[in-house]
Amino acid sequence: MYNPLYGTDPDIIGYSSPSARHLLGTDFMGRDVFSQLCSGAFHAFIHGLAWSIVGMPILVIVAFILAQLRLQTPRLEDTMLLRYIRFVAFPLGVTGLCVIFTFLLSSALGRLAWANTLFFAPLIAFIGWLAVGHELEVRFRKGEKIPLKLILSGIFLILSYTTLYDGIVGYMGISDPVETTWGVMVHWCFASGYTFRALTTWLLPPIICIYVFSRGMLALSYGMYNSVSEKYFWKEGWF
Repeated sequence: MYNPLYGTDPDIIGYSSPSARHLLGTDFMGRDVFSQLCSGAFHAFIHGLAWSIVGMPILVIVAFILAQLRLQTPRLEDTMLLRYIRFVAFPLGVTGLCVIFTFLLSSALGRLAWANTLFFAPLIAFIGWLAVGHELEVRFRKGEKIPLKLILSGIFLILSYTTLYDGIVGYMGISDPVETTWGVMVHWCFASGYTFRALTTWLLPPIICIYVFSRGMLALSYGMYNSVSEKYFWKEGWF
């Protein structure tokens, strides 16, 4: 019923608490917060799918080429430290680099899409490589069929970190101005001065969504990969 960017309620001026008419209330401009939350969910999912469509073919092509060039795929010992580096520290570091590139290019060109196209897709493909690249390369070398679950594992990992990326970029105020993202909602809440007054109704919902969606996709990625490799969490000491 309310456009996330300019759908203000004529009967409400500024911030308001939740009501039957506005489930999460309205923001400092009188815009429906729930509509913004749904819009942020839509864009997070669409951006993740778009980058997955670009990133996964790069990952598969690289795995195929490497399988032809070398006799075996090196693999580091599976320790908690390396798991942290592979799935947390390094991907977040890559996301940080993407944010820097985005900021520089958006300042110089005024087009965030340039940064996404030129830098983010190849780097996010490498994040996918950390999860499923080794397995893909081994299967290519052996001439085995590539399971769909393995491809989905990489896609879910990419979805996880594109959500975090969207949140960081949106919070820094350098996301696409014609789209409402979860990060933009958090930024608006801080910038308008309603940070603590609107803590439960405006600030926490997007933060919770970013965390639950990104960690949920990460868990799906782990689950898909382990089911293909027959290495389940409890067998490998993941818990």
